[in-house]
Amino acid sequence: MTYINNFLISILDFFYNMTGNYGVALILFTVLVKLVLYPLTHQQFKALKEQQKIQPEQNKLREKYKDDPQKLNEELVELYKRHGVNPLGGCLPLIIQFPILAILYSAINAYSGKFANASFLWIKSLAAPDLPLLIIYGISMVASSLVSSPLSDDPAQRKSQLFMGIGLPVVFTVLFRSFPSAFILYWFVFNILTTIQQLYVMKVLK
Repeated sequence: MTYINNFLISILDFFYNMTGNYGVALILFTVLVKLVLYPLTHQQFKALKEQQKIQPEQNKLREKYKDDPQKLNEELVELYKRHGVNPLGGCLPLIIQFPILAILYSAINAYSGKFANASFLWIKSLAAPDLPLLIIYGISMVASSLVSSPLSDDPAQRKSQLFMGIGLPVVFTVLFRSFPSAFILYWFVFNILTTIQQLYVMKVLK
């Protein structure tokens, strides 16, 4: 872990030497991570778009076989095969993103001295929590979620989407209230870039 921490900090230091500000360096680092993950997230959004296209058929099957879960699963698998849709196609970027977040959090804590006196915009210390940034981060999570998954007409699915789109951001916002603002800044910028990419892919795949 120490080697990985040193590697991440060396990248941040490289951007810091270019810009003279760790906040800007974190933004550039986030852009770099986003570029590396771009092919995977592009596939994720394509999979989500394809699932949205077959959603009316899914709803019909759920209504038709609501009392026969086994038959419903068989019909859904057949539907996915027919349209070439992988229902798990959007999971890989999320799986990869969480280890990156864990490593970044570890690196920021290990080198907290670098961020203790680093300011950015209204943030006095990137090593300390910042409530306004945390609230903005939570809003960005809601926006990103709603863009990727427009609300379904199915009441049960809509309820699940509302929890994922609004409930989870609220939970994360509360959990991260004591986290360094450097970590929150990274995830906020990542959410913004993800939302922009989502909008682009959804427009292209119409």
